[in-house]
Parts: sequence; structure tokens; C-alpha cells
Amino acid sequence: VLGALAGTGTLTGRVIKLAVTDIPGSGSPEELRAWARIDADAVVETVRKALEQG
Repeated sequence: VLGALAGTGTLTGRVIKLAVTDIPGSGSPEELRAWARIDADAVVETVRKALEQG
């Protein structure tokens, strides 16, 4: 999606990618999202840090 948006020339904001980069172990879905830093708390933290940086 990011590539498609960038190709149109209309991408004017900052994009922060959140993605699973390793193979997780076992756990509940909630535990695995937290481990991968893609749960709600991690998203909020990432957005707050980005806003602080301007």
C-alpha cells in the first residue's frame, strides 16, 4: 500500500511501519501482539513518540 501511495505523488505525511519482523513463539493472540509490538499499547506509544519528535 505504501508503495502504491508513494507512486502517486500524493503522500504528504510521515508513515511509520509497524510489522512483525521475527517468528513468534507460542502464546495467546494478545501475548503475541504485545511481543511483536503491534498491540494497542505499542501503537499508542509509537504515535506519541512520533508526535513528540514533530
